[in-house]
Amino acid sequence: MISIKFSKSSYYPGETIQMQISFDFKNEIKIRGVYLYLVSKEVIKKEVYRHITHDEAMRLKEMGIHTDKSVERHEHIERREKVYAEKKILPEGVLRKQVVVESIKIPDNATPTSYEFGHDNMINEWYIKVKVDIPFAVDINHLEKVVISGLSH
Repeated sequence: MISIKFSKSSYYPGETIQMQISFDFKNEIKIRGVYLYLVSKEVIKKEVYRHITHDEAMRLKEMGIHTDKSVERHEHIERREKVYAEKKILPEGVLRKQVVVESIKIPDNATPTSYEFGHDNMINEWYIKVKVDIPFAVDINHLEKVVISGLSH
């Protein structure tokens, strides 16, 4: 089990996130290393327009769907993940119970955390990701949400 405790509830762009990462596994795990990432997940809403051809309009009419529009609008949701910082926090060895104090810097141009589509049609969330790299097995990943405020401090 992996848990992360942050020194504050929210951070500003350019600040350093201070955290305590605790590892508590039932058995010892042979690892290639443990990595820390600062990840931004973006959800972008786009409107896509496409022209309806005459043949397509006739086919829709045959199916009982009447349309007097020559353009059709669809919403398209695009999801992106960007890694802004990465560092190795534990070397190769054996891991069972351990506590690590670490820090990672938020970029100066980081977009603030948002939860609703605003004028930019984008939702932005920030996470700290801890990855335990296990040789010849599925890696253990843990995500913890970080709030980045938009107003200057």
